[in-house]
Amino acid sequence: MVIKKKLEENIYLFTIKSSNIEVSLTNYGASIFSIMAPGRDGRMAEVTLTCGDINSFRKNSIYMGATIGRVANRIPYGRFTLDGRQYALETNSGDSHLHGGSCGFDKKIWDHDIGGDKVTFTYFSPDGEAGYPGNLRVSAAYTLEGDSLMLEYTADSDRATIVNLTNHTYFNLGGHTSGSVLSHTLRVNGGFYLETNENLQPTGQILSVRDTPLDFQDTCVIGKRITQPHTMLINAGGYDFSYLRDIADDFAAEYTDPASGRSLCVSTSLPSIQVYTGNSISNEPGKDGALYNKHGAICLETQFVPDAVNHWYFGPTLLRAGETMRHYTRYSFSTMC
Repeated sequence: MVIKKKLEENIYLFTIKSSNIEVSLTNYGASIFSIMAPGRDGRMAEVTLTCGDINSFRKNSIYMGATIGRVANRIPYGRFTLDGRQYALETNSGDSHLHGGSCGFDKKIWDHDIGGDKVTFTYFSPDGEAGYPGNLRVSAAYTLEGDSLMLEYTADSDRATIVNLTNHTYFNLGGHTSGSVLSHTLRVNGGFYLETNENLQPTGQILSVRDTPLDFQDTCVIGKRITQPHTMLINAGGYDFSYLRDIADDFAAEYTDPASGRSLCVSTSLPSIQVYTGNSISNEPGKDGALYNKHGAICLETQFVPDAVNHWYFGPTLLRAGETMRHYTRYSFSTMC
């Protein structure tokens, strides 16, 4: 059952509970507002970076829990060509268009519908919004299934456009006030990564993780190699890279905090996952008076390969009129003995 609470005019909080997990969502940005999960000792903890109230949540500068769109990640110089026409988008992060622009889907108030343990958020993005073509209808549906949170995206448009949706939740399985996640462990289904330049823009090169500190094909402590002199790590100040999944199955990543025993498994139908270790977080105000800082959480952002519109071999982000885009991501929580 979903409990609905009004926070502000047209903004609501939706809370769903299972026997172990409690998830709160908001239609502001179709966002994950909070996830409470137990450790091996049974104690519940807030395992996402969040704010204590919706006003602070709206002001956060790091996309906490938000649905990102129309297009997640970076489009260099905000430029792309579709069906012979050139488009110019806002450059809101240096010379890149980032996460749909300065007023992307993360800052929109979405419509909502409740059914059972499911909340479906919907948004209509008109032709030309943020510079993108086509009237786009998009939904983000969250369902709590036992100890798993299922997120399902759908999108359709009346003309050709590009769409790359993701969720930008920051996870800290030690608890949101526990500090750095660098002692936690990570395993990623990705033998290849997308090379980026000093501005974190895709270069067009897809490279092997073999013999690099970017290799998480086997479980590794997140911070073990984060200071190694690899160009990608230096440019990003940590991990902020897109891994291309082996799509033989839907497993994407497994993130674990050995101290608390909490573990998160991410599975998806999407072809890549952006691993981001909160490298740019600095004194971000949070819940219970917390201040979040660098490496205080990890994002596991399932998505299409970034900047695919400018590199045809990266795979599709193109959505044509009459088509429906459907993808899912599942977050499964567990505890280790």
